[in-house]
Amino acid sequence: MSTLAGLQGQFAAHILRGEEARALVQAQDQDDAARRLRVYHEAYRLRLIEVLAEEHGGLRALTGESGFDTLLRDYIEAQPSPHRNVRWYGEGLSAFLARDARWAQQPALAQMAALEWTLTLAFDAEDQPLLRIDDVANLSAAQWPQLKLQLAAHVHSQTLHWNLAAIREAVDAGAAAPDLQAQDPQAWAIWRRAYGVRYRALEAEEAALLPALREGLNFAAFCEQLRAWHEEEQLAPRAAGLLRRWIEDEWLRLVL
Repeated sequence: MSTLAGLQGQFAAHILRGEEARALVQAQDQDDAARRLRVYHEAYRLRLIEVLAEEHGGLRALTGESGFDTLLRDYIEAQPSPHRNVRWYGEGLSAFLARDARWAQQPALAQMAALEWTLTLAFDAEDQPLLRIDDVANLSAAQWPQLKLQLAAHVHSQTLHWNLAAIREAVDAGAAAPDLQAQDPQAWAIWRRAYGVRYRALEAEEAALLPALREGLNFAAFCEQLRAWHEEEQLAPRAAGLLRRWIEDEWLRLVL
């Protein structure tokens, strides 16, 4: 007699890969056994589709309902979940769409999947103490140069080549999504604020500064890098304006 672990392994192989398993089911006939097994085989896929659909409304807007279902089923067959937690299953969707012959012909799909996965990562990122206006309000002139600026873990960036942010924004608002349009490459920030995920286009110096902010730099180095974009008389107000905006948007972690 098969062990329980053996039975479970065969049943899992059927659900994941469609391997023959009718002998495992007590039924009136083979058709009845196949029907019972199909319930579990399909339920597994429907649950994964449900989870992925919750995260990828923009992708559905690009493909339509029928295409979206086909796309997700292709992904499920090509890449069974490697995780016990279904939360992480969408991680490989963008890479799948970029390499699969059927879907790679539409590169905007892979980029939308990457954007929507980043939205999920921003929402789920660890909580960290954040730099607040009160933390900098009373700094002395001697303390300002060494003020440490570092992005919080929930802040991400992505360069978009289509109007994907506008499409996703329409989906979030329950409105009709605009048609897909190519655009000049534009860097976007994706982050969490007040328990909601936000995104906006980055200005040129912000996009260039983000890698340094991710590693952490002091205020003096930040101002020095801004010199590439601004004249001396513009430097102080621009630095102050960016710092205030980043603090109010909850981009910067408190580094003690």
